[in-house]
Amino acid sequence: MTDAKAVVLIMQGVGCPIVRKMTPDLKQVQAAYRDKGVRFLMINSNSQDTQGMIAAEAAEFELDLPVLKDAGQTVGRDLGAVRTAEVFVVDPKTWTIVYHGPLNDRLTYGREKAVADNDYTASVLDAVLAGAPVPVIEEQADGCIINFI
Repeated sequence: MTDAKAVVLIMQGVGCPIVRKMTPDLKQVQAAYRDKGVRFLMINSNSQDTQGMIAAEAAEFELDLPVLKDAGQTVGRDLGAVRTAEVFVVDPKTWTIVYHGPLNDRLTYGREKAVADNDYTASVLDAVLAGAPVPVIEEQADGCIINFI
């Protein structure tokens, strides 16, 4: 993916309500940036989630992006992921993480807005594509705890 302008990795977990509810927002961001050279992948590092379970949920939500099973949990650990729904924006030229946080501020535990006030990932992608400094966003993603063993 070194030809990509950016790579967006989203931590996925079967049945996680935050991931399930953020899927429409993710699809919107993906649609807005797909033709701009941004690649999107979901990564499932949960030990209890099987490839069949992951495929069934991807089909249920009509995901148009790869959902990769991190069977050895190495990718999740190396990224420093803790929860599902965490988003990582990676510069594919250097493979450095330029953003780690929530997709936006629409969903948190105990609160769900109709529309996000802050589209964190889109703001980061706009900066990356423009060659501008990436905004510093200090928000943590809510999501289900990833079961590292």
